[in-house]
Amino acid sequence: MILMSLHDLIIKFFSGNYPIHEIIFIRSIVAILLAVLFARIEGGFRLLLTKRIWLHLTRGFLLVIAISNGVMTPADLYGEMSEIVAGKKLGRESAEEITLFKTNGIAVEDLACAFTVYQRARKQGIGQEFNDI
Repeated sequence: MILMSLHDLIIKFFSGNYPIHEIIFIRSIVAILLAVLFARIEGGFRLLLTKRIWLHLTRGFLLVIAISNGVMTPADLYGEMSEIVAGKKLGRESAEEITLFKTNGIAVEDLACAFTVYQRARKQGIGQEFNDI
């Protein structure tokens, strides 16, 4: 738990001076090195293998097909979630727009991002609350 707090402290310290994509890149490099170290200590690289390789390959294959057939183009991508959360770009402006969010972070970061989006939506009086989840 102390590592998570230290991680958050480091991210907050550097986020004022460096672009978010550089911080995420460096954080990812550190995470990969730690994952490799952990796998090495705990019993080998087989721990890093997925049990659902076909699902991962299928998702990647469908994305390649969509892009190669023109179903999805870079122009379809509006921006990064960080740009919307930071207020640099607007979120959805109509019910017809679709939000696709693919996360690559750890669960704590996902929750932090979701909570920030939730707080901003409440502050702006937008969105819809569900009590029966």
